[in-house]
Amino acid sequence: MKTRTTYKHICELCGKDFINHHKYQQFCSLTCGWKGRRIVRHKIIPLRAVRYTLNCDNCGKIIIKKEKDIKNRNRHFCSRACTYEYKKKSELGSANPNWKGGISKMIRTYRGAGNKLYKKGKYYERKSRKLLEEEGYYVVTSAGSKGIWDLVAIGEKDIRVIQVKCNSVVSKIEKKRMIEFFCPDNVKREIWIFHQKSNGYLLDVTKL
Repeated sequence: MKTRTTYKHICELCGKDFINHHKYQQFCSLTCGWKGRRIVRHKIIPLRAVRYTLNCDNCGKIIIKKEKDIKNRNRHFCSRACTYEYKKKSELGSANPNWKGGISKMIRTYRGAGNKLYKKGKYYERKSRKLLEEEGYYVVTSAGSKGIWDLVAIGEKDIRVIQVKCNSVVSKIEKKRMIEFFCPDNVKREIWIFHQKSNGYLLDVTKL
Protein backbone atom coordinates (compact mmCIF):
# COMPACT_ATOMS: atom_id res chain seq x y z
CA MET A 1 0.00 0.00 0.00
CA LYS A 2 1.35 3.41 -1.00
CA THR A 3 1.95 5.80 1.91
CA ARG A 4 1.10 9.50 1.72
CA THR A 5 3.82 12.11 2.23
CA THR A 6 3.64 14.08 5.46
CA TYR A 7 4.73 17.70 5.92
CA LYS A 8 5.75 19.73 8.96
CA HIS A 9 4.17 23.16 9.41
CA ILE A 10 3.98 26.00 11.90
CA CYS A 11 0.52 27.50 12.43
CA GLU A 12 0.56 31.12 11.27
CA LEU A 13 -1.89 32.13 13.97
CA CYS A 14 -0.88 30.36 17.21
CA GLY A 15 2.66 29.22 16.26
CA LYS A 16 2.00 25.56 17.09
CA ASP A 17 3.95 22.82 15.25
CA PHE A 18 1.77 20.30 13.40
CA ILE A 19 2.06 17.57 10.78
CA ASN A 20 -0.39 16.71 8.01
CA HIS A 21 -0.54 15.58 4.37
CA HIS A 22 -1.08 19.04 2.82
CA LYS A 23 2.02 20.78 1.49
CA TYR A 24 0.76 24.36 1.87
CA GLN A 25 -1.32 24.18 5.07
CA GLN A 26 -1.34 27.52 6.95
CA PHE A 27 -3.33 26.77 10.12
CA CYS A 28 -3.30 23.85 12.56
CA SER A 29 -7.08 23.57 13.07
CA LEU A 30 -10.46 24.79 11.85
CA THR A 31 -10.60 27.25 14.75
CA CYS A 32 -7.26 28.83 13.83
CA GLY A 33 -8.24 28.84 10.18
CA TRP A 34 -11.53 30.63 10.92
CA LYS A 35 -9.82 33.18 13.17
CA GLY A 36 -6.99 33.65 10.68
CA ARG A 37 -9.39 34.44 7.85
CA ARG A 38 -11.18 36.97 10.03
CA ILE A 39 -7.82 38.61 10.74
CA VAL A 40 -7.15 38.81 6.99
CA ARG A 41 -10.46 40.63 6.52
CA HIS A 42 -9.44 43.09 9.22
CA LYS A 43 -6.20 43.82 7.35
CA ILE A 44 -3.78 41.96 9.69
CA ILE A 45 -2.22 39.76 7.03
CA PRO A 46 -0.34 36.49 7.73
CA LEU A 47 3.32 36.53 6.67
CA ARG A 48 2.77 33.87 3.99
CA ALA A 49 0.29 35.99 2.01
CA VAL A 50 2.03 39.25 1.04
CA ARG A 51 -0.73 41.77 0.39
CA TYR A 52 -1.09 45.54 0.28
CA THR A 53 -3.67 47.94 1.66
CA LEU A 54 -4.82 50.51 -0.92
CA ASN A 55 -7.59 53.02 -1.43
CA CYS A 56 -10.13 52.79 -4.25
CA ASP A 57 -9.33 55.55 -6.76
CA ASN A 58 -13.04 56.30 -7.19
CA CYS A 59 -14.77 56.09 -3.79
CA GLY A 60 -11.76 55.97 -1.43
CA LYS A 61 -12.78 52.67 0.19
CA ILE A 62 -9.91 50.65 1.73
CA ILE A 63 -9.16 47.51 -0.29
CA ILE A 64 -6.61 44.69 -0.01
CA LYS A 65 -4.77 43.50 -3.11
CA LYS A 66 -2.18 40.84 -3.77
CA GLU A 67 1.14 41.81 -5.31
CA LYS A 68 0.22 40.20 -8.64
CA ASP A 69 -3.01 42.27 -8.77
CA ILE A 70 -1.28 45.64 -8.36
CA LYS A 71 1.71 44.94 -10.58
CA ASN A 72 1.75 47.08 -13.76
CA ARG A 73 -1.48 48.86 -12.76
CA ASN A 74 -1.76 52.56 -12.00
CA ARG A 75 -5.39 52.54 -10.84
CA HIS A 76 -7.12 50.30 -8.32
CA PHE A 77 -10.84 49.92 -7.67
CA CYS A 78 -13.01 48.07 -5.18
CA SER A 79 -15.63 46.96 -7.73
CA ARG A 80 -16.58 47.04 -11.41
CA ALA A 81 -19.14 49.76 -10.70
CA CYS A 82 -16.36 52.03 -9.39
CA THR A 83 -14.21 51.20 -12.41
CA TYR A 84 -16.94 52.22 -14.88
CA GLU A 85 -17.86 55.33 -12.88
CA TYR A 86 -14.23 56.49 -12.77
CA LYS A 87 -13.81 56.00 -16.53
CA LYS A 88 -16.97 57.99 -17.23
CA LYS A 89 -15.56 60.91 -15.24
CA SER A 90 -11.92 60.80 -16.36
CA GLU A 91 -12.18 59.75 -20.03
CA LEU A 92 -14.57 62.35 -21.41
CA GLY A 93 -13.80 64.22 -24.61
CA SER A 94 -10.14 64.74 -25.39
CA ALA A 95 -9.07 62.70 -22.32
CA ASN A 96 -10.36 59.53 -23.99
CA PRO A 97 -7.60 57.60 -25.81
CA ASN A 98 -9.97 57.09 -28.79
CA TRP A 99 -10.76 60.82 -29.16
CA LYS A 100 -10.70 61.99 -32.78
CA GLY A 101 -11.40 65.69 -32.30
CA GLY A 102 -15.15 65.22 -32.24
CA ILE A 103 -15.43 63.82 -35.75
CA SER A 104 -14.23 60.38 -36.64
CA LYS A 105 -12.33 60.06 -39.92
CA MET A 106 -11.92 56.33 -39.51
CA ILE A 107 -12.78 54.41 -42.66
CA ARG A 108 -15.56 51.98 -41.80
CA THR A 109 -16.95 49.23 -43.99
CA TYR A 110 -20.70 48.91 -44.41
CA ARG A 111 -22.49 46.16 -46.23
CA GLY A 112 -25.11 46.68 -48.90
CA ALA A 113 -25.62 49.04 -51.80
CA GLY A 114 -24.85 52.72 -51.39
CA ASN A 115 -22.37 52.23 -48.57
CA LYS A 116 -20.16 55.10 -49.81
CA LEU A 117 -23.08 57.53 -49.77
CA TYR A 118 -24.06 56.29 -46.32
CA LYS A 119 -20.55 56.89 -44.95
CA LYS A 120 -20.42 60.34 -46.50
CA GLY A 121 -23.85 61.24 -45.14
CA LYS A 122 -22.96 60.11 -41.60
CA TYR A 123 -19.72 62.08 -41.73
CA TYR A 124 -21.50 65.35 -42.55
CA GLU A 125 -24.18 64.67 -39.95
CA ARG A 126 -21.40 64.50 -37.33
CA LYS A 127 -19.85 67.63 -38.81
CA SER A 128 -23.19 69.47 -38.53
CA ARG A 129 -23.65 68.24 -34.99
CA LYS A 130 -20.26 69.62 -33.97
CA LEU A 131 -21.03 73.03 -35.52
CA LEU A 132 -24.32 73.23 -33.63
CA GLU A 133 -22.76 72.15 -30.33
CA GLU A 134 -20.15 74.89 -30.72
CA GLU A 135 -23.05 77.36 -30.88
CA GLY A 136 -24.37 76.05 -27.58
CA TYR A 137 -27.12 73.72 -28.81
CA TYR A 138 -27.92 70.29 -27.38
CA VAL A 139 -28.14 68.05 -30.47
CA VAL A 140 -30.07 64.80 -30.90
CA THR A 141 -29.59 62.56 -33.95
CA SER A 142 -32.65 60.77 -35.32
CA ALA A 143 -32.46 56.97 -35.20
CA GLY A 144 -31.13 55.63 -38.49
CA SER A 145 -31.78 59.01 -40.22
CA LYS A 146 -34.93 57.53 -41.76
CA GLY A 147 -37.25 60.42 -40.93
CA ILE A 148 -37.68 63.87 -42.42
CA TRP A 149 -35.12 65.45 -40.08
CA ASP A 150 -31.59 64.22 -39.35
CA LEU A 151 -30.81 66.47 -36.39
CA VAL A 152 -32.78 68.22 -33.65
CA ALA A 153 -30.88 71.10 -32.01
CA ILE A 154 -32.29 72.44 -28.74
CA GLY A 155 -31.17 75.89 -27.60
CA GLU A 156 -32.13 78.30 -24.84
CA LYS A 157 -34.44 80.38 -27.08
CA ASP A 158 -35.25 78.18 -30.07
CA ILE A 159 -35.27 74.67 -31.51
CA ARG A 160 -33.90 73.80 -34.95
CA VAL A 161 -34.80 70.71 -36.97
CA ILE A 162 -32.32 70.08 -39.77
CA GLN A 163 -32.05 67.88 -42.84
CA VAL A 164 -28.40 67.32 -43.87
CA LYS A 165 -27.41 66.70 -47.49
CA CYS A 166 -24.10 66.33 -49.30
CA ASN A 167 -23.72 67.36 -52.97
CA SER A 168 -27.40 66.70 -53.54
CA VAL A 169 -30.66 68.59 -53.92
CA VAL A 170 -33.77 68.08 -51.83
CA SER A 171 -36.55 66.60 -53.96
CA LYS A 172 -39.90 68.36 -54.33
CA ILE A 173 -41.66 65.62 -52.37
CA GLU A 174 -39.17 65.89 -49.49
CA LYS A 175 -39.42 69.67 -49.44
CA LYS A 176 -43.22 69.53 -49.43
CA ARG A 177 -43.17 67.12 -46.46
CA MET A 178 -40.82 69.45 -44.58
CA ILE A 179 -43.00 72.51 -45.21
CA GLU A 180 -46.17 70.65 -44.18
CA PHE A 181 -44.48 69.29 -41.04
CA PHE A 182 -46.23 70.91 -38.06
CA CYS A 183 -43.91 72.81 -35.73
CA PRO A 184 -44.48 75.27 -32.84
CA ASP A 185 -43.57 78.91 -33.41
CA ASN A 186 -40.14 78.64 -31.79
CA VAL A 187 -39.04 75.71 -34.02
CA LYS A 188 -37.01 76.52 -37.14
CA ARG A 189 -36.91 74.15 -40.13
CA GLU A 190 -33.64 74.14 -42.07
CA ILE A 191 -31.89 72.30 -44.88
CA TRP A 192 -28.09 72.09 -44.73
CA ILE A 193 -26.33 71.16 -47.98
CA PHE A 194 -22.59 70.55 -47.93
CA HIS A 195 -20.79 71.10 -51.26
CA GLN A 196 -17.40 69.39 -51.34
CA LYS A 197 -14.47 71.50 -52.51
CA SER A 198 -10.80 70.70 -53.07
CA ASN A 199 -9.81 72.80 -50.03
CA GLY A 200 -12.74 71.84 -47.77
CA TYR A 201 -16.48 72.33 -48.12
CA LEU A 202 -19.13 75.02 -48.68
CA LEU A 203 -22.24 75.00 -46.50
CA ASP A 204 -25.52 76.23 -47.92
CA VAL A 205 -28.30 76.74 -45.34
CA THR A 206 -31.91 77.07 -46.48
CA LYS A 207 -34.58 78.11 -43.97
CA LEU A 208 -38.16 76.96 -44.65
